[in-house]
Amino acid sequence: MRPSPRRPLCRLVSTLGSAVVGLSLTMLGGCGGGHSTHGASEQGSSRADSFKPGVEPWAKIGYRWDWSGFPAVANGGTIRFFDVQGDALVAQDSSGVVTLMEPANGRVRWSAEVANPLTRFVGINRLKTDRADLVIVSGESEVYQLNAQTGTLVSRQSYERVVNTRPVMVGQLAIYGTSRGEVLAHHLGTGFKAWGFGTPGSIETSPVLVGGLVATVSSGGEFTFLEPSRGGLIGRGAIYAGIAADAVAGDDLLIAASTDQSLWGLSPSGRSVWRVRTSAPLRTSPVVHGGVVYAELPDRGFCAFDVGTGAERWVCKGVAGRLIGVRGGRLLVWDGREAVTIDPVRGSVIERASLDGVQAMVADAFEDGNLYVITRGGVVAKFLPRPM
Repeated sequence: MRPSPRRPLCRLVSTLGSAVVGLSLTMLGGCGGGHSTHGASEQGSSRADSFKPGVEPWAKIGYRWDWSGFPAVANGGTIRFFDVQGDALVAQDSSGVVTLMEPANGRVRWSAEVANPLTRFVGINRLKTDRADLVIVSGESEVYQLNAQTGTLVSRQSYERVVNTRPVMVGQLAIYGTSRGEVLAHHLGTGFKAWGFGTPGSIETSPVLVGGLVATVSSGGEFTFLEPSRGGLIGRGAIYAGIAADAVAGDDLLIAASTDQSLWGLSPSGRSVWRVRTSAPLRTSPVVHGGVVYAELPDRGFCAFDVGTGAERWVCKGVAGRLIGVRGGRLLVWDGREAVTIDPVRGSVIERASLDGVQAMVADAFEDGNLYVITRGGVVAKFLPRPM
């Protein structure tokens, strides 16, 4: 590896208090570029007061509150990235501080500032090898590797080009999209570029693994399927515009919601297998589960399509958002304000619940998993499935 001899990692050390209230984060002195307000005890108390989930709204969608935890968040900041990584929860706030939390109780294992607040980050990932267990923090010009157990900096590496997407991980390769249209594979073990593949236009959304291939869509609408170890071209084609939300894998197809007012099923051969036309640009990522593509279409509502053919299964009018998971046999859809449960066979609404202060939801398993809720006030709350 080639860690850069630059400003040392600035550590934020946590006092492990109650997961519900009183979690205290204290910053060590002597670290340049830090935030004196990070993790102050009064800030944790204020955040605890900002989110008091009621029983009824969550019961409607099949969950009950378990705990609330408090990752390091700057005053006035928000949680920018949140990732469920099996034995750990990793959050990064808008100033760049990374916090690793325990899924069982929400306690903070460690918090660390990996760069200054002006650094632009694009995502967090996990890499486990025979020799190391690492949290991978990707900035636009550098990638930081942190020991997952302690938060200490293991390596700080520069890319050959500026990147602007979260990477897809293939072994020790972190594969990014760049504003220059290059798909860039950076080897985390050596710290050097493994390969690159150029496309017209910039790549603004994250690469996707589809049947073992790396797929991307450029801002100009060109889609490519690449062999991940060397970046060899398997197939390429074009749609009429780029995408504003991440594409997803659907069996052996790339499912893309495009600003060309279409939902596409794209093949590694370079052809479009199916297309669903709409009357407006699409800006919400689809979700694939059980052979079905679920997507919000602005002129119709929340819709279900066959993943192989694009044939419409049903339309649920008056519902928007993205599918979070399945709870008790019902689809759980979230639009940023309201959670809705839907019958997966008929497409009819079963329950609606307004959830104040919620910024995002992440399930740790697609069917009947635990639900992690990120609030606008910087709280991470865990909800458990309850009998329905």
